[in-house]
Amino acid sequence: MYEWHFEKVKLISQYSIGAAVSLFISTIIAFLQTTPQIDWWKISIILIMAASTGIYGAYRLFQLRELHRQYGTALKLLSEFKKISPFLIHYKENIQ
Repeated sequence: MYEWHFEKVKLISQYSIGAAVSLFISTIIAFLQTTPQIDWWKISIILIMAASTGIYGAYRLFQLRELHRQYGTALKLLSEFKKISPFLIHYKENIQ
């Protein structure tokens, strides 16, 4: 389950950052033409969209780091539960 969620978040972040870079580069190329056919306000809207998409991708990468930290903590907690398992079995037998 962890691997599936990790790959999903990683894929979304990569696609978001890739889309932002492609929007940014295509807008800059269109603006740098000798006779620009796009108004300045349309270019600014596209650049704002590219920036917001890139920020979303970076945010998802940050979440990916947090997901990895949570997985490590869950594995540590599971190993500690496995250590006290014999004690719990012994405790359950002595109560009855």
